[in-house]
Amino acid sequence: MTRSVSSADRSRRRPHETDMPTSAANSRAKPPRGGYFLPPRLTDWSLALAGAAALVSGLISLVSGHADQWLVFALHGAAGLWLLILLWDKLRRVLPRVVRPSLWDRHTVLGVVAILMVARASAC
Repeated sequence: MTRSVSSADRSRRRPHETDMPTSAANSRAKPPRGGYFLPPRLTDWSLALAGAAALVSGLISLVSGHADQWLVFALHGAAGLWLLILLWDKLRRVLPRVVRPSLWDRHTVLGVVAILMVARASAC
């Protein structure tokens, strides 16, 4: 026969690991075996810097059309590669949260929409 546990009994017993809320420190994604994650804040700021570099070099490349201004195009390509590498690392870290809608919040929805927009724009 199973005994029902009242809220008073729950407060007296020692909390089990699964009953305790996960803190931010405990819920960090673990790097894959043999892999490495950049710290999330460094990744986000690096993405912002790489996006700004790509935007500026892209705008400058609109008025640069001579062979002697090849450096602008090289910098634009390097910024794009930098963005790709950073996004790969970020998506690898947050993918478990993205594929489980029960873990989504408002920011996850905005992030998924942004990823879909970038994927659509790069497919053109």
